[in-house]
Amino acid sequence: MLTSFYDSGKVIVLKIGINGLNRDERQFEAKKSLYKKQALKFTCKNKVLEKYLSSGKRIQVDLNIEGNSVDMFANFNLTTARCGKFSL
Repeated sequence: MLTSFYDSGKVIVLKIGINGLNRDERQFEAKKSLYKKQALKFTCKNKVLEKYLSSGKRIQVDLNIEGNSVDMFANFNLTTARCGKFSL
């Protein structure tokens, strides 16, 4: 679930809350990797976000455990070059 969208002028910041994820579960690292891949693919293929990337802006994605916005478990930055493998 998208919890925050902020445009600072040069950077777009997306904060996404993931429901049902718990750091204490055995599969945490595997799920973390899966959610990072899904967020990367979604962000790079989204038509609205594609406009920002095409204009030279960088997109910062923060993945948080939903219900606890300070519990960030992943963070990455995207540019047109990094999204290139998804055929922007």
